[in-house]
Amino acid sequence: MIRSILFIKTAIALVQPSMGDQLRTTYATVLQKEAKARAFDPITVVAIVENESHWISSLVGGLNNQCVGLGQHCLHVYSYCRETSYRGDRCQAKKAWLLNGSNNLQATAEAITRWRSYCRKLTGRSALFHRWLYGYQGHTPGDSSRQCGMRKTKKGWVDIPKPRLVQKVMRRRIELIKQTERRLRKGS
Repeated sequence: MIRSILFIKTAIALVQPSMGDQLRTTYATVLQKEAKARAFDPITVVAIVENESHWISSLVGGLNNQCVGLGQHCLHVYSYCRETSYRGDRCQAKKAWLLNGSNNLQATAEAITRWRSYCRKLTGRSALFHRWLYGYQGHTPGDSSRQCGMRKTKKGWVDIPKPRLVQKVMRRRIELIKQTERRLRKGS
């Protein structure tokens, strides 16, 4: 979905009002470009990032304190990080790259694309928002019969109840769209 820079900036301002206008413009531009190229609604990322880091690009937390930046990308997904106990030069360079907000938003968009593709390929079903978000948020357990918010049965893949965190981000995205529309109608 294509949204204007103003729409995206306004949504970001709603969740992080202390962020400067120039940085909001930079982030909105990155999100608009990525969303257009990858066919997703940029407000989806605004809601994800609000949940993951509250738009604090320097945040380091999560699993073993190795999830970084706006979208909280976890370094354990990179073999070169695991193999060096997160201390290798390549891993540290990746961490530094992810701590740049614009880069992290690009990585978030790439992760959305990867999860959508993975879920479609694995289940043969549409990669709906709740399905790929289930994986993005780390809900994929070691049980290979439960992936992408679905459970494998003899008849194929069926949806399972959405975790609270998935529901929260989905609700927040809808709220942000409505709040942004209201704010832009008011002209403030």
